[in-house]
Amino acid sequence: MFNFSKKAPKGSDCFSFTETNDGDPSVFVLGKKYPNLESKKSLKPIPWGGRGATQGNYLTRYTMEIRLHYLENEARKTKGLKKLNWDERTYKLTNKGRHEFSKW
Repeated sequence: MFNFSKKAPKGSDCFSFTETNDGDPSVFVLGKKYPNLESKKSLKPIPWGGRGATQGNYLTRYTMEIRLHYLENEARKTKGLKKLNWDERTYKLTNKGRHEFSKW
């Protein structure tokens, strides 16, 4: 399970995310469940951890967008659909190009 939540100092645009190996493919973003992001990758998101393993991190809006794009493409792949290019992504949180690392 992936859980993205808004946890940052006031005025900051940072998101907390938690990955848990709990046998649940659910993906939650700001408390809302997104079934179209569910796949085998969200079922057991931490390849090195066994059942109950958890890891987390903080993401900027842009790095969260990259993570959501990855999850969306993994879910599309399991449904036999083609991957979306960065410009075709469903969840657009910024107007940055995919490789604008210097502008995070």
